[in-house]
This record gives sequence, C-alpha cells and structure tokens, in this order.
Amino acid sequence: MPAHIVTPLTSRQRMTRMLQRQDHDRIPRHDGYWPETIARWNQEGFEGDAETALQRLGGDVAQIVCAWPRPFPGSEKILEEDEKTKVVQDDMGQVKRVWKDRWGTPEHIGFGCDGPAKWYEIYKPA
Repeated sequence: MPAHIVTPLTSRQRMTRMLQRQDHDRIPRHDGYWPETIARWNQEGFEGDAETALQRLGGDVAQIVCAWPRPFPGSEKILEEDEKTKVVQDDMGQVKRVWKDRWGTPEHIGFGCDGPAKWYEIYKPA
C-alpha cells in the first residue's frame, strides 16, 4: 500500500486512542434516532430502523443505559399538564417537562437529590 494511503481505524482503535489522548483519524461518533426521524426517513426512501441507520452511518459507540436501582420504582407523578406537554416527577426523583405525543430531549427542571442532606434522608434509604 502506498505510504500516502492511511487505513482508517476501527471503532475500537479510535475510542481507545481518544481515551488515551492519542492522535486518531476522526472524532468518534454516536447517534440515536427518535422514532419520528426514522419514520420520516422511511417516507423519504430509507428502508430500515434505528439500528440499520446506525450501521449505515457508521457510529463508533454502542449505548447501554442503565440506572439501577431506581429509588422510587414505578412512580411517576404528573405535576402539571397542558395540551402538548406534561411536567412529571419520575422514579429517579427528577422533575422534567416532556412532550406528550413525540420524542425529544426533556426540559430538566429539578433533581430530587440535590445535596448530601437529601441523599441521606431520602435516597439512601430508598
């Protein structure tokens, strides 16, 4: 192979080099796709689901999200509601505004565990 042609790094190599603060060929990427995005792309000619999109677009990071144990499992209290959104306190104690009929980043309003006193009084026993 000629010297001027560089073989791209694998995702594993790219992530390892980034974490070790070494040079790498590009910034590692990760994307997640809302259901509305995939539905629109399918209307525009794309055929597949979010996993197909991730494979086709070449993400480097697989996402595993886990927050366990949940301090207040199964609890979700609606604090406010209008025609488009609702403000809820979820099973982690956070207060957030979410869309009712679509995906999107929630508006984080407050967090139940906002200091050591609440940790010891409420969250640690839970």
